[in-house]
Amino acid sequence: MLIKSIKYILLVCFLPFCIHAQQAGLDTEAPDPGYWQLSAGDTAVIFTDMAYIRNSPGLEGSMVSDSLQAGTKVVIVGEALSSSTIKGFRAPWQEIRYRKDGQERHGYIWLGLLAIGQTTIDNGQICLYGFDRYVPLRGDRYAAFSCAIKLIDPQQQILARHPFSFGYTEQSATEIKGLNGMGLKGLRNIIRIGFLGEACAISSDYFYFGWNGSTFIPLPGAYRVSDAGVFYHSEQILFPSEHKKAANTIYKMIEEGVSIEEGEGKEILYKIKKKKETYLWNGKGYVKVKGPK
Repeated sequence: MLIKSIKYILLVCFLPFCIHAQQAGLDTEAPDPGYWQLSAGDTAVIFTDMAYIRNSPGLEGSMVSDSLQAGTKVVIVGEALSSSTIKGFRAPWQEIRYRKDGQERHGYIWLGLLAIGQTTIDNGQICLYGFDRYVPLRGDRYAAFSCAIKLIDPQQQILARHPFSFGYTEQSATEIKGLNGMGLKGLRNIIRIGFLGEACAISSDYFYFGWNGSTFIPLPGAYRVSDAGVFYHSEQILFPSEHKKAANTIYKMIEEGVSIEEGEGKEILYKIKKKKETYLWNGKGYVKVKGPK
């Protein structure tokens, strides 16, 4: 989980009303993250291990005999239809076409069963991610999506998976990017997943996973959050191939700014603090270095 104590202090100190409104809204109804921006003719990929197809949109539709496993490609037909709440969050239904037993078929699927992002890495393997369940705000517990990242081979076999939790505060977009090993011993690839905020102190959270050919290994994450003219907090992850200083060393560069002057016709000035966190990679995991390095 991304340094949430720091994030909480920043948000509560500077924008208590805004955050209260966001969290209250999330707690009173199932959210619709809206990450499936799909149009007719687009290709999507099944995320859940097994998805059942229905003969009409909605939970009242009967399940047809077809089931589609993770990694199966489907083609979107028409516009999004009515939404349903399943697994704690809302998403629309969509008509799809797909191939099964050598034949093209049609049916309806709830979009929450689709991957929200994917990228291709070595040997045509597909790395995808999606939601398992939404867990609403309760007391001091953050509202969050239980997520997973999966790697699927061209034969649609799940090679690996790793769960992670994403603290949801109405981030409006998401992205995935595949990198090479970035100079870390034993890693073939690094996968970066981002959930991006673009408004009222909504953070952009970034998750990094190393792939060593057999398993995903979590790496240090980062986040950014700001409110124009009030404050900002920015973190940047630098790998050995980027900073070119120490082998198997990851740096997190952190910068925080709090406004000290603003007004009509005046340039906003910030009181800025900078620091660096250092993590050592041993080929199987990382440890944070205490004190400056």
